[in-house]
Amino acid sequence: MIRAQAVIDRGALAHNLARVRALAPGSRVYAAVKADGYGHGAVTVACALDQADGFAVSSLDEALQLRWAGIDKPIAMLSQQLDEFVCNQAGEHGFELVLFHPSQLAALEHYVGPALKAWVKIDSGMHRLGFAPNDVDEVEARLAKLERLEVVGWLTHLACADEPSRPETQSQLDVFARTTADRSGLRSIANSAGVLAWPAAHADVVRPGIMLYGSSPMCDRDAASYDLRPAMH
Repeated sequence: MIRAQAVIDRGALAHNLARVRALAPGSRVYAAVKADGYGHGAVTVACALDQADGFAVSSLDEALQLRWAGIDKPIAMLSQQLDEFVCNQAGEHGFELVLFHPSQLAALEHYVGPALKAWVKIDSGMHRLGFAPNDVDEVEARLAKLERLEVVGWLTHLACADEPSRPETQSQLDVFARTTADRSGLRSIANSAGVLAWPAAHADVVRPGIMLYGSSPMCDRDAASYDLRPAMH
């Protein structure tokens, strides 16, 4: 019987992280390991990327998997809805929440557990998750009343940074800059395409995903042209 095997190259993962560092030398790196590390095994990937500053996952289950494996760096949950159990787990394990919906604010206003950290996601033009720019003042005011919550910073997601000729990315950067002006906290914008093609999007924290696994997100250039190495064979 012939069996197919997926071989994960940890050296390639580390090399690709080094490429992120070279391209965005002034930024912290939260490596995206959601969806079981893009199918490479979240724990395997996180261990290979031990030089990252933190990790980004989708949900509480994914965050817990990393903690239980001994990963002790910051872990941001990008799309987790909140209830009392989730908030308590986040406080206990030091996970960073990402706030993008009014229902999350309501949950936090009734929370009485361990201290929490959170990012506020702004919809700068992708129109998937995040608070509208006009609502951010109200969001910030509500969060300021919560004694158990520290706002780490502000983030957004780029819709079409993989197509550098399109004007939407610059528009998103402008909206995000205006909305976060004079607000305290870190800024996080760039996904893999932002890291590769939009230096203005590097900000304080980059959140690369697909490039860490050796694939190019760009429509017009392949991975080899960026010196990215495939992490799975």
